[in-house]
Amino acid sequence: MKNIYPLLLIILLILNGNSLSAFCQQEQKKELMKNIRFIPEEFNEIELGYAKGSVTPCSPGYPDEDIPLNTLLINVPEKIIYNPVKELIPVIPVCTAKHISLRRSFKYDQDDMVFYVRIVSQNKIASGKLFDEDEREKMPLSPEVCEQMEKMRDQKREEMVKYSDDELNEGQSSVRFMNLNVMTYVDMPFLPGKYEIWYTFRGLESNHSVVEIIVGELK
Repeated sequence: MKNIYPLLLIILLILNGNSLSAFCQQEQKKELMKNIRFIPEEFNEIELGYAKGSVTPCSPGYPDEDIPLNTLLINVPEKIIYNPVKELIPVIPVCTAKHISLRRSFKYDQDDMVFYVRIVSQNKIASGKLFDEDEREKMPLSPEVCEQMEKMRDQKREEMVKYSDDELNEGQSSVRFMNLNVMTYVDMPFLPGKYEIWYTFRGLESNHSVVEIIVGELK
């Protein structure tokens, strides 16, 4: 047992207090995630979170399918299998893709990204708005900059409101992918059953996709 102390001392010297805490949290999360698996298996390999916006094999349109302009897409696992342990981290992976024109973004800039989950057995719908979990760590903008940005958005919104939805399908556009845990944003039970999931954003609605949550032994 004595031989392990020099190694621990080196680790503590390398890692400061915050890094050590983050490291321990990550390792704890990895251990707890052993109690939950996703089918297809590709969902087990992706990182989830507001800032995890890379394209993965689970992304809608992967690997090279074109996403139509002003379209929202969603992809979820077919099944989620978990061991009913007390420390379980509830996770429903949701991979999203959206291709939105700049015109539509300005016209509907007050229309946030909202997730909806219908509990099929109860025909009950829960919802929640997307937010940045790490927003508190970002540098706040000055009041002057915020005011200028608000004025610019108001001007652009007034200009774009004149356009019909068909006319919004013109001009510049952007595509964005996100990989999220819907349980972070929607207050709902994590229980066995089927759940229908979709989201809305900028006046659009995505396709609906169904995931089934199952209690079972993991191999």
